[in-house]
Amino acid sequence: MEKAQKWCVRPEWVNLDSTPFASLRNMGTLMGLGLALHSPLYAENEKKETGSGFKAGCIVVSLFLLQLLDGWTFSNEDLMTFHLLSFGKSAVALFIPTALVPWALHWICRGKREDKNF
Repeated sequence: MEKAQKWCVRPEWVNLDSTPFASLRNMGTLMGLGLALHSPLYAENEKKETGSGFKAGCIVVSLFLLQLLDGWTFSNEDLMTFHLLSFGKSAVALFIPTALVPWALHWICRGKREDKNF
């Protein structure tokens, strides 16, 4: 980065998104979606009928968790660590709303239904 900023005609154009490993974030996104869609958590919830209230709950919880995840930033002093953590963050960002949140809400709702039956 230092050499690129030093020798570039317009140093303000050089940023982390223009490095060779910046595409790792896109790969993390694809991996997160692939893991979520092939996860047993997703397969278990896909068969269940969900109402609009459940879907709204999933949206609200997912937005809250993704907002927390978005606030998680990394130092760019070590570029390899930065790119690996960005890859993981991108993968988790799609796994959360696709598989984890619906599974967790079904699990919570199932527990409440079992309590009412006793």
